[in-house]
Amino acid sequence: KLYAARRAVPGHAFGPDTHWQQEFEDAFEYDLTSDQKSAIADIKGDMESSMSMDRLLCGDVGYGKTEVAMRAAFKAVMDGKQVAFLAPTTVLAFQHQKTLRERFAGFPVTIDMVSRFRTKQQIAEVLDGVATGRLDIIVGTQLVAKGHHFPKLNLVGIVDADLGLANGDPRAAERTFQMLQQVTGRAGRGETAGRALLHTYDPDHPVIRALVSGDTERFYREETSQREKAGLPPFGRLAAL
Repeated sequence: KLYAARRAVPGHAFGPDTHWQQEFEDAFEYDLTSDQKSAIADIKGDMESSMSMDRLLCGDVGYGKTEVAMRAAFKAVMDGKQVAFLAPTTVLAFQHQKTLRERFAGFPVTIDMVSRFRTKQQIAEVLDGVATGRLDIIVGTQLVAKGHHFPKLNLVGIVDADLGLANGDPRAAERTFQMLQQVTGRAGRGETAGRALLHTYDPDHPVIRALVSGDTERFYREETSQREKAGLPPFGRLAAL
């Protein structure tokens, strides 16, 4: 039902690659692997379609997932849309901001970050830039998800999602699921469907399966059972995508 409803809502169909897109891609200092080329072509095909996109980009550490995501982000920005890069930790958010700024240097793209390392005034200025459309790409953790207004947000990239699931905390899956649901739900609002790009090397993880399949009820049942075994209280609520 979830996916049938999403497919019934027309999304923004991005235009073909611009000459700036070609310049951006030519500036990459390494040769792409065949898998990267295939993933980039598939993602661009999704973006140029009016159908909403929920694509899982799977690859091990160091295999170039971030470059693929940055090319999708550049394409979105060149079409006048905003992009959110969601990272599971503050340190990774900082690293991705640095990587993005270095990779996008020389192009008219504004990039900033929100995290616990920023002051309240700095965060307010960044979020104001998002709300007014001055900021093209925002990088952050759960701070991105907390009810802020994104007037042109159409592409959300969730990078290194696995790290939020790798520790021994029995509530890690619940918190990660909530965060990913909230932010992907902001990729397109109202009558326009958005696009979500999720990085993972563990596509069989129950949280990842629930997000990709849309079977949140099954996830709820499985996690409720696990929480009962661990002596934890039941869920308060589940965020709806």
